[in-house]
Amino acid sequence: MKRHASRFRFASAGLSFLMTAAAVSLQAQPVQTGKPVHGRPVTFQYLAPESKDAMVRPTAKVTLLLYPDLSGAAIPLSMTRADGSLWKAVYTPADTAVRVLYFAFRIQDDEDRGSTDDDHGSMYDMLMVGPKGKPVERAHEARALSYTGIAARRPENLDKALEEVKKELVFYPGNLSARNMEYTLMLKQSGNSESARQWIADDIRSLLKKRSRDESSVRFAASAFRMIGESGEAEQLENELVRKNPRGEEASRKALSGIMQVEDAKTRMDKLIRFRSGYPGTAMDEFVLSQIVTASIETDDAAVMD
Repeated sequence: MKRHASRFRFASAGLSFLMTAAAVSLQAQPVQTGKPVHGRPVTFQYLAPESKDAMVRPTAKVTLLLYPDLSGAAIPLSMTRADGSLWKAVYTPADTAVRVLYFAFRIQDDEDRGSTDDDHGSMYDMLMVGPKGKPVERAHEARALSYTGIAARRPENLDKALEEVKKELVFYPGNLSARNMEYTLMLKQSGNSESARQWIADDIRSLLKKRSRDESSVRFAASAFRMIGESGEAEQLENELVRKNPRGEEASRKALSGIMQVEDAKTRMDKLIRFRSGYPGTAMDEFVLSQIVTASIETDDAAVMD
């Protein structure tokens, strides 16, 4: 197959994204200045210069393949030839739930033969940022997740994943889901080593010193201690949470856990009804309602059997 040489550039409000590529042997060299922002048009530019090489076929069509979610289907955008060898496509990322834009290019020559430039099978990507240029919360975390092998379009690279999640924690140290990912990756990479568990234990204690009054952080710390086998420290934190806030989330979780151990359906249903009165508006309310219905059905069935 003959090759066609090309370059593409991404631009948005001062953002420039330049690469060189060839249909068979891709040698992409991205250079990025500026950042994409939700609600602002993003212009992708693809340069396909003419070549005197008879082995290089002219570009006839370029399609931008956008993936707001690596696990989903691509959004194909046909690029238009703007001026000679320059192709353009405009996309406005409106969904604020999107933290990273993944993309690739599909290039077809004048004989309708094509190839895809997807950064050697890894996909190109861009982090979404806020108005001041700071990555939006969970952007680096989302990129880290993409390197865990969760999507077939990007191969697993745990070193890269850990690097990205650490960047997330530099920008957002209070992001507990990112911290949990960091711990999980460290344990996986080290084979649950003693040194990794010790590092995590020290990090949890450091977090508690800074955020001991934040109930969600303390609950996270208890969960993380259990992850590394420190059940004693976990129970101590959980008991302290219940003592400080007898109607809080940890107290309700413990109370519900005890209720769900009750085997008699009628007794369990009565306790669940009282639980809703004692712990109104908890995050588990839907679950509690479903369990009340289940217990009621079990009670009716038992009455029929009697």
